[in-house]
Amino acid sequence: MTDFPKRESRQVGVLSLIAVIMVLAGLKLTTFISMPMGLTFLAAALVWPIQVKLEKKLPRIAAVFISLFLVVTVLVATFMAIVFMIRVVGEDWRTYAERLNEILANLLQWAQVHGIELTRGEFDLQSLGQEFLAFLQPAAVYVFGLVGALFLFIAYLLLLLLEVPEFEKKLKITIGTSTSRKMAEAAARSAHNVRNFMYALGLVSAATGVLVGLFTWFIGLQYPLVWGLLAFALNFIPTLGSIVSVIPPTLLAVIQPGSGIGLVMLTLIGLTLIQFTMGNYIAPKLEGRFLALSPLVVLFSIGFWGFIWGIPGAFLGVPLTAAAVVFCDHFEPTRWLAELLGEKAAKKPEPSELSSEKET
Repeated sequence: MTDFPKRESRQVGVLSLIAVIMVLAGLKLTTFISMPMGLTFLAAALVWPIQVKLEKKLPRIAAVFISLFLVVTVLVATFMAIVFMIRVVGEDWRTYAERLNEILANLLQWAQVHGIELTRGEFDLQSLGQEFLAFLQPAAVYVFGLVGALFLFIAYLLLLLLEVPEFEKKLKITIGTSTSRKMAEAAARSAHNVRNFMYALGLVSAATGVLVGLFTWFIGLQYPLVWGLLAFALNFIPTLGSIVSVIPPTLLAVIQPGSGIGLVMLTLIGLTLIQFTMGNYIAPKLEGRFLALSPLVVLFSIGFWGFIWGIPGAFLGVPLTAAAVVFCDHFEPTRWLAELLGEKAAKKPEPSELSSEKET
């Protein structure tokens, strides 16, 4: 008789694991639908305080459309920045190809002098162009998929901002006032922490982008504005993004006409110092009190959500994981999971902060 509770507990654990695996598989298979939904919840958490303040002075529908307009403006600015970076760098690709040919020729000559046999095919500009066009086909398909997901995201966000108050009322009716209150408090606390984390991350990313842009301009590396924008964007992927953002400008320093080993080393060392300082001293002070995730969980969440949703998942992974940890910490049965994934307890907002954000 005493084995039944243990057996039932094991069955519940196995069924829960199967359910989690099925949900994750569903997210992977329905990326086109589920990824915009994840982005929607993050965007709603960021603009909700703005909408609450607007609703105090304007009709609700007007406040929703103004909030939506702000989000769309940020997305359009991001798209224009990406187009700018591609256009600026792409204009001189022939010059870089010729410079790369020169470097390879010098390397081959050095190897022959030292008795090392190396062979290579000519770095032909025409074949490079053909390979680039071949690459554009799958890239174009991916971009069109992102555009479709973007329109779906806008529709999701509009409906979510319109129906949040009604959803809270339905929640109270269907599952009871006390339970719905706990869920609302957990959701408000999760949104509060994620919102402040994203604000802090944006501030650190902007400061890093400015430093990178000024540094590359000072040392004479081409396209300092591009490298500043790239550092700003990639730093929204904690830890991994700061490492990746050092690679493109360093590669450009190698093939930039008139450059030498001094520019390459200066670029690599300088950018690494900037990213190391911002990532290990400045960012933890601003983000740590809201993130509450261990460094291992941060890296795992980036890789995991990147596998599930691709590049957008890498950007969304840490905020979504942080929100889930804060939400789990609010309930006793799942608090162990928050303690397992978290490095330390996140700063709990004061009740007045949560209540002011929930007012409509």
